[in-house]
Amino acid sequence: MHNNNTEYITHTPLNNDNNTEYITYTALNNILTDNSVISNVYYDNKSDSINYTINRTKFNCPPNITHRIDGRHTNEERIIRITTGNESLLIRKYLQTKHSKLYSTSIIIYNTITIKKSSPDRSKLITLCVNCNDKNIQIELDKIFNNSKIFPDKVSLLSTQSIISIKLDIIIILDKGGLLEIITEGIFRVLADINIQLKYGTRLITKSVINYVQFYPVTVCCAILNGDRIYDPSEEELIDASDRMVITYNKNIEYTDVIYWVFSGSIPYNNLKSMIYDTLCVK
Repeated sequence: MHNNNTEYITHTPLNNDNNTEYITYTALNNILTDNSVISNVYYDNKSDSINYTINRTKFNCPPNITHRIDGRHTNEERIIRITTGNESLLIRKYLQTKHSKLYSTSIIIYNTITIKKSSPDRSKLITLCVNCNDKNIQIELDKIFNNSKIFPDKVSLLSTQSIISIKLDIIIILDKGGLLEIITEGIFRVLADINIQLKYGTRLITKSVINYVQFYPVTVCCAILNGDRIYDPSEEELIDASDRMVITYNKNIEYTDVIYWVFSGSIPYNNLKSMIYDTLCVK
């Protein structure tokens, strides 16, 4: 990332430590429709990322928020269902077109929670560890959760005495695309359901784990069926995603006749849509 006053190239996770950088990224969301702000957009095969240049002097106007040209509602064709079990969640996502439902992806998330004594060795105070049985998805999850500042370095129940440690194991049952989307949503659903009670002297202390989360990365997806869009992101979703975090996207993977493209980041909608269609050879 370049730190001069005029422009920089971004293709890495947003580091929330630097408040100045975070404000800059937030400002970036306000100019998504101004194509003169973003240039040199290209796909880097080696790092599997979208790279582009931002001109900081052009942060000057709010976007014109628009829905899809064809009038479809944002979540009209995408449905995610979550079933809660004992220490696990079953998550299924499917898309539907007119009268047919296209089941795509199913995962199970198992969670293990432990309370540790505080230690000066910070390496032993991992508060959130996310594991997945898919190596490529694990790389993406490491960028988003294991190596980011979504959680503070330690989540204390009692100041410097008790630490909440959470391990999430993700099992992919059926993969037909859009994995990163439902995994991200599933992880935060798990965190939202965790409440810890601890008796300290005469007091009963209750902690809600989700309250420790400092920001929420968002992923959205595009799906093509026989050359027709059955789902693509709206301007609002792109702004929502880019407001939280900038990450690399998964390369499109084709299963049967449905193609999914998962992404998150700051890029003008028209540029991104054109890039998707060119890659998928959709006119």
